[in-house]
Amino acid sequence: MSVRLMSRMRRKAAWSWVALTSPTRMAGVWGSAAVKGWRSAEFALL
Repeated sequence: MSVRLMSRMRRKAAWSWVALTSPTRMAGVWGSAAVKGWRSAEFALL
């Protein structure tokens, strides 16, 4: 296996890992922000 092919495959694997993990990370960030906003709105209503 050539070095160029190895680096290309490694880069593709890194990109697929980023594509897989970033949506879940963003969902976690948005979920925590929504929970915080809901808690503050609930506190304001009470």
